[in-house]
Amino acid sequence: MRHLTLPCLLNAFLRPELTLEHVEEPGDVPVPHALAFKARRN
Repeated sequence: MRHLTLPCLLNAFLRPELTLEHVEEPGDVPVPHALAFKARRN
């Protein structure tokens, strides 16, 4: 498994062809086990 910092992970989605619309961290734990992304293709 490869771990990325949150800024590195989000920057991977911020390419010219995608617009990030929503990010969600389900649960109440300090370090989330999952992230959900909603993106729109430009």
